Formats: sequence, C-alpha cells, structure tokens
Amino acid sequence: MRIVEVGGIKLEIDERTARTIEQYRVGEPVKCLVQAYGDKYDLYPGVIIGFADFAELPTIEVMYANTTFNATDPFIIKAINAKTTGIEIAPMQELELLMDRQGMMVKFDAAIRKMETDLSDMMAKREYFDTHFAAVFERAFAPTLVEDEDGEDS
Repeated sequence: MRIVEVGGIKLEIDERTARTIEQYRVGEPVKCLVQAYGDKYDLYPGVIIGFADFAELPTIEVMYANTTFNATDPFIIKAINAKTTGIEIAPMQELELLMDRQGMMVKFDAAIRKMETDLSDMMAKREYFDTHFAAVFERAFAPTLVEDEDGEDS
C-alpha cells in the first residue's frame, strides 16, 4: 500500500490495482513498446513530437529511434490514439534516458551519409548505363523507315 495526496486528501492506494494517468508534453522522452511480430515486443527510446486534437480521435505523435541492427529507417514516426495497436508509450525516467540530442544527431548523420552514398552509387550506375548501353537501346528502338508504293520513305 502507498499513501498519496490528491487535492489535499491523503489516500491509501493499492499499487497492484491503481492506474496512473500520464501527462505528456512535446519534447518529453518516452519509452515505446513496439510489437515486432507475434507476441514479441521491442523497447525503443522515443520523444513526443506533437499532438493532433481531432474531435473524434485525439492523437499523440511519437518519433522513436529504431535501434535494431541494420535498421533501414533509423527513425520512425507513429500516430498513437485509442484505435492504434502494436505500440504503447510510457514516460522515460531520467536514469533511463538513452537518447540525447547528440546521440540523435549521430543517428541522423549516419542515415544521411548512407543515403548520400546510395545516391552517389545510383548516379554512377546511371552514368555507366548512359555511356555504355544507351546507344544500344537507341539503335534497338529507333523508328525504322518503310518505303511506300511510290518509293518514298514514310
């Protein structure tokens, strides 16, 4: 049992059955419990990035760091509301704070470098194609001239 004070009234609460109502603010760190597959869940560090105050379905917008090995997208943005399944959030305690600004910037920079490398590779492939194969395609698909009955090209 735990004693808490609510509005000046002291209450004894059984923590096994008590529910906590959380308040979130933009920029607050959170833990994201994300369903990976089946009954497997993964825990990721995240941050509240916004709120959408829809009349029918208020929504919390969260960005979390996909820390799995070889993640194709290092940051994932999710909208969480009453109908969302497969993800839950909880406040992150100060000691749990794994994600700081510098750590996030390192992840963003790494993702940008990978995308720049991928872009550079694709541009090199395009240039190689243009240099070595474009002429073959031009000859293969060039319109052919057909002579009509008068002997003229059409």
